[in-house]
Amino acid sequence: MISRKTFKILSLSFALATLSLFALACGGSNAQSNAKQANTAQMPAVIDVTTAPAITRDLPRFLEATGSLTPEEQTDVAPAVGDKVISVGVDLGS
Repeated sequence: MISRKTFKILSLSFALATLSLFALACGGSNAQSNAKQANTAQMPAVIDVTTAPAITRDLPRFLEATGSLTPEEQTDVAPAVGDKVISVGVDLGS
């Protein structure tokens, strides 16, 4: 099992490597930068965007729907020996 400290170090190393690869992939030569700036001048006009205020409301905890459930697999559960259950060795809710 990996210790918490080792896991943190590995996670940070992975994040740093990912960011480095991303920066390398996004970087380019000056010719590419100049081409991007030239393309920026040809971009379409700005589109107006409208927003709506966020609302808060209670959602039901349970969902009631009509339908049926069908299992992907089915099995019969039966004891190996037929007998009577005398007691159950656990408390309800434990």
